[in-house]
Amino acid sequence: MASSWIKALIKVDGADVEEVAGALAYDHNLAVEVADGAEITLWLDSATFSPEAVHEIVNSLRAQFPEALFHLPVIEKKPHEDWLKKWKESFTPLPIGESLVIVPSWWRGPIPENRKIITLDPGMAFGTGHHPATAICMESLERFSTGLVLDVGCGSGILAITAALSGAERVIGVDNDPEATIVAKENVEINSLETKVEIRDGTIDCVDEPYVDIIVANLFLNALTVLAPAFYAKLKSSGTLIASGLRLEQGEPAQDAFERAGFTNVERIDKDEWTALVMRRPG
Repeated sequence: MASSWIKALIKVDGADVEEVAGALAYDHNLAVEVADGAEITLWLDSATFSPEAVHEIVNSLRAQFPEALFHLPVIEKKPHEDWLKKWKESFTPLPIGESLVIVPSWWRGPIPENRKIITLDPGMAFGTGHHPATAICMESLERFSTGLVLDVGCGSGILAITAALSGAERVIGVDNDPEATIVAKENVEINSLETKVEIRDGTIDCVDEPYVDIIVANLFLNALTVLAPAFYAKLKSSGTLIASGLRLEQGEPAQDAFERAGFTNVERIDKDEWTALVMRRPG
């Protein structure tokens, strides 16, 4: 057993909690307990724990149970186990792409010069820039951001903020987890972008603007393929879709789904074991 453990509480609606717990135990080889109601207790080794790792687990569950709603996990630490302090110490300024640097809100040390600063406190919302899929999206937004940008599944707000700093005139971020939108709104305020970036609770359906210029979606394969027609309908002619959250082997089926929806391929970008697709609506 690990010398110490981190306790993650995962609440799920719309799925058999025992089936989800079984997937965690057998598919992911994790120690789990099922409490009354729809809450699963997940035990993680503190030596390898990070918020990003927890969210990768939750995103894998979302792929396995696409009809279910998985709430942001609640993390509890054992007494005397200051895992958050250790994680914060490992999160130092991170240069991304040609012009950006992510700086934790608690950082008081030197910052790389001549870069646009994204001040971030991710809390337990997904998105610190350290994940390759997030980094690819940020690098792509540097190149393509213009006009009105829609960030679907905005998490910590890091991609919405990136778009605002990279040429977008206006940005809308949506997420169906209200806890994530609270974090995203706070990060927008930290970066003084309230007049440019709007965060909304919900999905693409809550965006009543008829068309947008750019959509960025860092999700997972099932969600991306299901949403492909909605992405196409929401984009202007010649608009651009940046889609990631895909493992390398998922790039081809994702591209097939986008092309069936009407998109044409612009570029595929691989980083480590992850890939992103840049697609365009013809016009």
